[in-house]
Amino acid sequence: MSTAALTDVAVDKTKYINAANQAYQALKLVFLNEDSDFWYRGHAFDTVVDYFQTVNRQDANGFAATAINGYQPITDAWYDDFSWWGIAFLKAATAPVFSAENQDSFRRYALKAWLGMGPSPFGWALCDDKQLRNEYAPLFDGGVWNHILDQADNPGSTPFAGHQNTVTNLGYLVLASRLFLDKGPNNGVFQAAMETEYSFLEKWFRFENTKYSLLDHWDLAPPKTVVRERVGKFKPTKEDPAGKDDPQYNPNCYWAGDQGLLLGALVDRMTVIGPERKDEYDKLLNRAFALLYGSREKFTQNNILQPWSPNPPVPPIKDDTNDYWTGRAVYMRYLLWAFQHNARLKAFLGGPTFQQLITINADAVVNNPNRPQSEKPIVNLTNNLAILVAAVAMLP
Repeated sequence: MSTAALTDVAVDKTKYINAANQAYQALKLVFLNEDSDFWYRGHAFDTVVDYFQTVNRQDANGFAATAINGYQPITDAWYDDFSWWGIAFLKAATAPVFSAENQDSFRRYALKAWLGMGPSPFGWALCDDKQLRNEYAPLFDGGVWNHILDQADNPGSTPFAGHQNTVTNLGYLVLASRLFLDKGPNNGVFQAAMETEYSFLEKWFRFENTKYSLLDHWDLAPPKTVVRERVGKFKPTKEDPAGKDDPQYNPNCYWAGDQGLLLGALVDRMTVIGPERKDEYDKLLNRAFALLYGSREKFTQNNILQPWSPNPPVPPIKDDTNDYWTGRAVYMRYLLWAFQHNARLKAFLGGPTFQQLITINADAVVNNPNRPQSEKPIVNLTNNLAILVAAVAMLP
């Protein structure tokens, strides 16, 4: 079938449905395994909810208890671990495939996950090392940190300690935005958190030093954008007028999952403000288009979605590839979210460029479901399921 025909001729999706059913059954078997880490389970549950809503709802209420049993926070959990769970639980709470009783339970657990992220905006205030507070103060106020700051875990002391990385900030923004849109109790708290985080990210997006801007731009026909893996610079001091670089910052390091999260955050922001605020809405929409163009160019090799860029990976991704392999599922999940929640993006994603991307990746799963990916089965099965669900839902 030609690329052009993908938007005109219905695809026989039977093979994708069958493969998705098989991937779900396999994922269900490993969901509570010991090596299915806390955050992997939350991330996987988000894709499982999409599967129930778009492919096969038969086992939805049967899986509800399994999902809740999987919410077992570990003592050294990172803050972003809770955002994966919160986003998944809230999606499940609004999914009509679950019973009202299960929806109520999911909403309670979404709020528990939000509380798990609660200290993350105050990471710097919790740092009690005066020298580090002086040398590594945040350049902009308002963001969240990816781990609590204490004497054993201060900025620069370990590869992931005390950094304002993209995944944690975007996960926090998406969860706050969706809790606000859910219009439940404490809505003002979620609105304030959403606006503070959005303002923080905008400062980094517009940072005039292009090496350190959180967004990387190129080409103007059409404009292309990708988001970097973390912010890169701390506040200037008298001793260091330029400000220290984050020791783990790499301006040429990008994760597919961050592209998906940013797309989701942009879609949610457009939903929050509405098309009536035309100038701001159009800027968000144009940024989403640029992100789709940029990620399509940066993260595919022979039309196969890559979890990171460049490939082979560079630090810090190179140091923890199991976690970063999840990028395929995150990206596909948020393509689906954009397709379902924004008419303009749905039309764009229904065009030949992304229809081809989705088809080729889904065929790769069908033809070789056990291809090498992560060392973690839950990661690989979630990747496969997310790609197949996108194909079922988004192909004509």
